[in-house]
Amino acid sequence: MVQFGHINKRDLSFSETEERQADLFAEDNLIQPDLYKAFIEASNFTKVSILSFANNIAVDSGIVLGRLQKEGYVKYSSFNELKKQYEIK
Repeated sequence: MVQFGHINKRDLSFSETEERQADLFAEDNLIQPDLYKAFIEASNFTKVSILSFANNIAVDSGIVLGRLQKEGYVKYSSFNELKKQYEIK
């Protein structure tokens, strides 16, 4: 299995290329590219549509929302309640 990014890297320094490879790997493995493309082309980025899409592809809604936010389809201030919150004690 090919690993990208931070995993198993002890010095925690990585190049932009390594980071981009990790991002692409995660994008294509978490959300099938053809399904994501169809969702983007529909251009319906409501809370209900994000939840429905996430449910249909069996991916957490926070993953879908995070990608939409990163790619500029949804503002970073929108729908953050769809993301799971964790508290480290």
